[in-house]
Amino acid sequence: MSLWSLASMMLITLVSVISLYVTLALGLTAAYVPVQKLLSKTHSTSFLKKQWDAEIDHCKTAHLKLILLLQKRMETIEKEEAEREANRRRQFPVSPDDYYTKDEDMQLLVARFLSMNTQDKERMLDKNGWAWAQVQPLIDAFKAPDVSVSRLHRVVELFLIELLG
Repeated sequence: MSLWSLASMMLITLVSVISLYVTLALGLTAAYVPVQKLLSKTHSTSFLKKQWDAEIDHCKTAHLKLILLLQKRMETIEKEEAEREANRRRQFPVSPDDYYTKDEDMQLLVARFLSMNTQDKERMLDKNGWAWAQVQPLIDAFKAPDVSVSRLHRVVELFLIELLG
């Protein structure tokens, strides 16, 4: 029950009690009848039940609006998180170590990219939204005779064998 409803009921009760005392003191029975009707109307169970139901409905509505708002916010956050994760997965690896953290499909895509000629690399850059500045460090590492890159060479070889054989 709201504070306003409670205050109004207390005021009505106070008025009716004062009226009752005045009526009894002065013996005015006729003046007591309207006050009694008002008192019975305000304190009837149907009146309180309607007021109670209205307050409960108001609380439920406010609660459902809040839940709806929170669900929309959660969907937005989940969508943003999925986009960030997809972007992270699509990023070209910057080093051989980063290459091995990618999933197998991305590793094969990168291995295929590294084994292509320049014209095909250009097409693949456009298709995947990569830039030369992104791919150049791994290309340089792939060309360098380094022990850490030998595994990458092996993946490229396996890819070529699978592709050709």
